[in-house]
Amino acid sequence: MDGPAEERDPCTSHQHHQLPQHLTRQPAPIDITLADAVAVAVAVAIAIAVSVSATVAITLAIAGIARRRRGRRRQTFLSPRSPCVPAPRLVVPQHLAGSSVAAAAARLRWPMGHVPVEIFELVISHLARSEVKTLRLVCREFESKVSSQYFRNVVVPFRAELLSSLGPRRDDADAEKPDVFSSGMRIFQSFGPHILRFALSLEVDEEELAFPPVKTVQKAVPSFWGIYRWPHDDYRRYQDLEGIERAADETDSMKEALRCLSKVRNLGLCCDAGLGFLCGPDKVARNAAAVRHPVFATQDWRRRGASPTAADGPVVALNNSAASSQDAAEAAYSRAIMVKRMTLARMVGDAGYVTPDHVKEAVRLMLTTEETTVAAIDLDGRSRPAIDHERSSRSAFETPAGQRQSCPLTPSNLTMAQMEMLLELEWAHRAMIQSYVIGLIDNASTGCFSNVTTLTLAKIPSSHLHIFCRDDLWNGISSLKNVSLGVIADWRRISAPTPGLVEDKPVSPVQAVGKAFRLLDSHIGRQPNIESIHFEWICGGEFAPGLYHRNMYILPAPFFENPEYMTTPTGLKEHADRLLGLPHAMHVSLKNCWVSPHVLLQTVRRMALSSLEKLELESVSLSGPPTTVPQAPIMQLLRHQHHHQAGHDQAGPNDVSQDMLPDWMGVGPALFQPMPAANTNAPASSTQNTPRELEQPDLMSWSGVIEHFSPGVKINQLLTHDGDSSDDENPPADPAPWSKYLPGGFLRHGDERYRLTTVSFKSCGYAAVDLPYLDSRAVLPSNTATLPSMNTSDRPDLSHHMQRCGDRMMGLAVPYLTPQEVVNLEAGFGMVLGWEGIYDERVIQAAIADGMGHPGLGRFSGAIDACSGGSS
Repeated sequence: MDGPAEERDPCTSHQHHQLPQHLTRQPAPIDITLADAVAVAVAVAIAIAVSVSATVAITLAIAGIARRRRGRRRQTFLSPRSPCVPAPRLVVPQHLAGSSVAAAAARLRWPMGHVPVEIFELVISHLARSEVKTLRLVCREFESKVSSQYFRNVVVPFRAELLSSLGPRRDDADAEKPDVFSSGMRIFQSFGPHILRFALSLEVDEEELAFPPVKTVQKAVPSFWGIYRWPHDDYRRYQDLEGIERAADETDSMKEALRCLSKVRNLGLCCDAGLGFLCGPDKVARNAAAVRHPVFATQDWRRRGASPTAADGPVVALNNSAASSQDAAEAAYSRAIMVKRMTLARMVGDAGYVTPDHVKEAVRLMLTTEETTVAAIDLDGRSRPAIDHERSSRSAFETPAGQRQSCPLTPSNLTMAQMEMLLELEWAHRAMIQSYVIGLIDNASTGCFSNVTTLTLAKIPSSHLHIFCRDDLWNGISSLKNVSLGVIADWRRISAPTPGLVEDKPVSPVQAVGKAFRLLDSHIGRQPNIESIHFEWICGGEFAPGLYHRNMYILPAPFFENPEYMTTPTGLKEHADRLLGLPHAMHVSLKNCWVSPHVLLQTVRRMALSSLEKLELESVSLSGPPTTVPQAPIMQLLRHQHHHQAGHDQAGPNDVSQDMLPDWMGVGPALFQPMPAANTNAPASSTQNTPRELEQPDLMSWSGVIEHFSPGVKINQLLTHDGDSSDDENPPADPAPWSKYLPGGFLRHGDERYRLTTVSFKSCGYAAVDLPYLDSRAVLPSNTATLPSMNTSDRPDLSHHMQRCGDRMMGLAVPYLTPQEVVNLEAGFGMVLGWEGIYDERVIQAAIADGMGHPGLGRFSGAIDACSGGSS
């Protein structure tokens, strides 16, 4: 070596790329001023915005710089004598290799520290996330100015190593894990000041649940006739889940990590413990469920139609695999086989077999003794047979053995290993959520979260809602204005009453209603600083993936702690004081629920007389009106909606397609009477025989609800052809006939005192609820043969593998609107029908894949605004 290498700034110490030989004779380098650099950056941004090649834009900008400099001298920011080492020369396209512009481009130098961060933001706003990641690698200045944009929205999957750097590692094995979180706290310390939206996530992976990691629940015992297995005396844990729970128990570490988020505005949590509805063997549903639920979906409710802010950019999901579900399944299966081999080797090793040859021979002897293979051996109760009453109830519908083997995850009959995995996942979730809440409370008490305005619980199991029922949490974050709550209703409860015994008990998802009500009514709704509240059920409804879940199992809105008050004739009048109260909420958003019309009227009325200015309803369904006359079951009418197939009208009692229906529809042979022949190829048209004139709507219909609360146009005004006419000439819908169901205060007109300025609807309609005092026949057509059929001929029958619930409080979406209501909604309020133009193509195609020939049938969307005086 001739001598030590000259020290250089790492940001400019790249190698020069050699240009072709015919470009060696080049003019003097062109130095760039700040204005020139800004011009180049803006040119690139504009080029990307208008879909023009960035190379062309840079070339034109450089040509303009060269022309301006001909014949005159200019003071430069970076001269040839500058101590800063020139940046790498540009790689010139081949078609520009012989031009003078290419020669000038090859000697460009980046003006370090002179381009403002706003220019970086402008350029980044037009780049994909992968391009922004590459941009961070250019130099230190790029990294520092790009990271502040790239890490604004961060979702961190919770792992055992996430908080590990705050203390010594528990063992040397953790230090060798090639995980993005191997350095733990460094993520929070390095990028915390840049993060504006932060969320922790811990979600079950159904592919991993199908092939859970094998743990050594048994030991190898040598005997004279071979090697047999025997259970351990104590309960064995899954190492990964035990590590997550242990890390979550470190509340001081969680507190320290959250303290690094000095500028965060939106805090979130996304947890799915696998206790809800599982897709299982339904591959179409699993593929649809693979689309991530949006974590940061909260928008400023005051800004309508405004462009998103910089903080609304793409979310950085650290350590988030993008592999396909098929690849994940294959990887999970291969991992399960590998873990089985390792487990067998460990078992015989613990029995005294040390050398590799002895271990291999002992494993072979064990497999020979049991007459099995590594792939087929049952190490943890995976292949336990169904119990007798399950087998007897399924004998008529028994599926072939090949089909059973192709369903490693059967939601209705989990294996022992899968139950234990869900049990330990639930422990880990509880520990993480408790630690997260404690971290929020402790940091809020020191003023750390003074910038936090939004708390987003994108997914939360209903069994963990009670953890958030703490006044010190909601009182501590005084700057909080927006709360978003998405609740996964539990379908099962897994417990270990005694060591070695794990129980899986089905529970009704309706039990989640009371838990959600207590959190909303007793804690969130009482905070005067919280002005915007969003609530949704992640259970059933129009967007639930899968043939056995979509449009079914719709839960009641949490307007009462006991949802039965919504369904009895006197429930509202007798328990009006127990109705959900959100007196401080100025914006309320509901999604994916059903509610009886009289309860919706009274609930919205109370809120609108207090503070409510904007009401948003998405996929909210009205039940039939209340009645004092007990109604007969509607299962026979609704059965046709789901099974009446063209050419198969004579459904027999053993037709297995009946099991796609909820239990409350009945499965007895007497209920499956032949349906009248009809043409079911065409969907039911809501506009057939549609009258041409508006009519005053019934108060207990959607038109009546909109008419009552509309801050703009009203049908009563349209019927008079004069908006200034008095109510005496065209009285509104009279609530007197419904006085037996409504509190006395509702009969006194008070709509002029409502504070509502905007009411919006998105895919709203009706739901059938099979309860005696709700007239569900009022929302169904008189001839059910006009309801659309489902195209399920190409789907295997998986009904016996899926979860089912017989709770009659759960609703079923009805794809039908009466002709008169169609006129009132379209002509009276300017609503639009269907999903076209409302949801993107991905949502529509997912519904079609689940057999819905016409997604959005019987649903309407639109908005009524007081400012515009009409629908928009």
